[in-house]
Amino acid sequence: MIDKQKQKLNMKVQWAKFAVVLALYLLFLVWVESWLGLIVVPFIFDVYI
Repeated sequence: MIDKQKQKLNMKVQWAKFAVVLALYLLFLVWVESWLGLIVVPFIFDVYI
């Protein structure tokens, strides 16, 4: 039972990290005005989730 709770918490932490990194990356793309960088988003998802 405890392992399942840890796993749920771990997923929440992973999603939170992914959201923060994605937001920062999107802000960077807005700053450099290069939307071609959206190609990298699936790789960021793969690393954090």
